[in-house]
Amino acid sequence: MPFPFEKLDVYQKSLVLAERIHSVCDAFPAKGSFALADHLRRLAVGIPGEIATASALWPKAERREAFTAARAAALACVPALEVAARRGLMMAEKKAELLAELETVSKMLGGMLKAMSADAALPPKPQDKPF
Repeated sequence: MPFPFEKLDVYQKSLVLAERIHSVCDAFPAKGSFALADHLRRLAVGIPGEIATASALWPKAERREAFTAARAAALACVPALEVAARRGLMMAEKKAELLAELETVSKMLGGMLKAMSADAALPPKPQDKPF
């Protein structure tokens, strides 16, 4: 039986994105690009990792922090991909594809965060009281 977070579309999309970023990093030359490749790989895996972490956290504020960290990891991939492209480590088309996927994941996470904020703004539900 899958974990609840595995059913989330944003989790599935972030896993595919992490795999694609790993594949791109695997094509980097060994000399002079290890640190950048390692940084990108860690950021990419951090996105689904933080989504999974969020599912384990009970207080809404802590869950929100984990989803925020996932979104931050997605956004942090952008300059790393730009540096890789500027250094000639990837084609502009590949960078554009990955940026589009990062934008999708980031927007999905942003929507989740917005929904969590909207839930927090609602008044508490009245409790059923026994007679």
